[in-house]
Amino acid sequence: MAANETKTDGGPDFMTNTTFGGVLLPNASKIDASPQILINESTLLSGKRFIQTNTNLGFSSRFRCLGTYAQYQAIRVLIGISGSLVTNQETFTKCYISGLSVQESDNPSWFHFSVEFKQDTT
Repeated sequence: MAANETKTDGGPDFMTNTTFGGVLLPNASKIDASPQILINESTLLSGKRFIQTNTNLGFSSRFRCLGTYAQYQAIRVLIGISGSLVTNQETFTKCYISGLSVQESDNPSWFHFSVEFKQDTT
């Protein structure tokens, strides 16, 4: 399909190469990816604030995907399992799925789903 053509079957018209635990995230587009400043903040009974932090950054990323229900299920079974997230030829090890949502599309053969990942930095 040429770049200026429009698909009419409701299926995906773009491809990326993003995987988690070796499973392809179908037609993934990155919604958000940013380093996280890791901080633990507590308010003491005295009203003072106690903060713990360090120089390590956390990593989180969120993708929107378009695929079949079977492709969604292949991602869903990886909840709770550590895996490598590979996107844009960058590999992030020790990642976990931290959020997953799904909704039907206009074409009943395709589902939109969002997957969020966080990296274990220990």
